Amino acid sequence: MSAWKFLLNSLVDNRTSMKDHLMMQLQVREKLCNMMQREDTSKARELAEESRKIAARALEDSQVMKAVALNSRKIAEATRYAFRAERSSLFGSSPSSQLPKSIPGTAQTADGFDPDRIGSFAMKTIAILTMLFIPGTAIATIFSMGSFLEGGPDGTGDKFVVSTKVWIYLAVAGPITILVLLFWANRATNSKA
Repeated sequence: MSAWKFLLNSLVDNRTSMKDHLMMQLQVREKLCNMMQREDTSKARELAEESRKIAARALEDSQVMKAVALNSRKIAEATRYAFRAERSSLFGSSPSSQLPKSIPGTAQTADGFDPDRIGSFAMKTIAILTMLFIPGTAIATIFSMGSFLEGGPDGTGDKFVVSTKVWIYLAVAGPITILVLLFWANRATNSKA
């Protein structure tokens, strides 16, 4: 009988130890689940904070875009009025009198601001710059074929060498530019007289 008793006791002990082992496994699993939930909660908080920052930046960008759109609209309106003024000045009427007085800088003010005079100055500046660069550009295009040689007369090497005949460009382009400027100055003085 004692063998049976020993066997029964060992089975009960095994069962108790298995029960204890299973309880320990359940406790470990529960602790792991709690840790994972806490980690997930902290990650969710971090994600929520990042989402809030992104939303704030998007709102800020939206406000900037709204301001850009408003400025673009104002520029478009001013351009439209300036275009109408320029078109009407081509047909002989005074553009300043046709512009609405609500747009700043469109009509002559008490301090002497005249948009027609400023536009005329800008056009003269563009014309002078054009006259300075166009003749030289045209002559350079004509003479560009042989002005620069790569690496010498035989075309070998890695260096650009200026031709010895580049003085021809300067001798032709300089006087033509001066002639164009003199012609324009003469024409401007004749039109004022």
